Amino acid sequence: MAARAPKKLSSTLFVSIFAYSILAIACFAAAFSAFFYFSQESEAEGRLLAIAENAVETMGDAPVDEEVAALGAQFEEGIRYTLIGPDGGVLFDSEGDVTADHSGRPEVVQAREKGEGSVARHSETLGTDAIYAAVAMDGGNVLRLSERRESYLAIAESIAFPLLATFVLVGVVSLALSRLLTSRIVAPFDEID
Repeated sequence: MAARAPKKLSSTLFVSIFAYSILAIACFAAAFSAFFYFSQESEAEGRLLAIAENAVETMGDAPVDEEVAALGAQFEEGIRYTLIGPDGGVLFDSEGDVTADHSGRPEVVQAREKGEGSVARHSETLGTDAIYAAVAMDGGNVLRLSERRESYLAIAESIAFPLLATFVLVGVVSLALSRLLTSRIVAPFDEID
């Protein structure tokens, strides 16, 4: 059996520095993208809640028929609005689904308890992630707004190529800096030999 050649100090240092650099970059990229996604989600929840509160203030104590007509005129495209009765039954849904009982939905429960509620969760009805905001109205009704949102994985998939290109570019720079750093660290030892 042939003896293995001893590893050179420079090779070991180079691989270590390069590997830790790539690992640090990957961790930073993952943490930064998650922070960005969840801060955007929080901002979207706040925006949707403000729209719902404004709509409730505008409608006041109007009868349900008038509330429904007023709702349709207030919201921009892409916002689903649902008027939920005191019993949890759907009085009106801009997408037409009035059969579901919404009394147990987290945002509706929060609105009944605290006056308002918001949550981001997966919508079984829509089959996508959505942001929900609900506001309690006088008379026991709850106005709930929802807006579709791409999941973290869907967003990551959509930016995969630019992210990969950036990762490769940073990897090349890290490779060059690792070589430079390794040669400077090992230089004094080479002079000893």
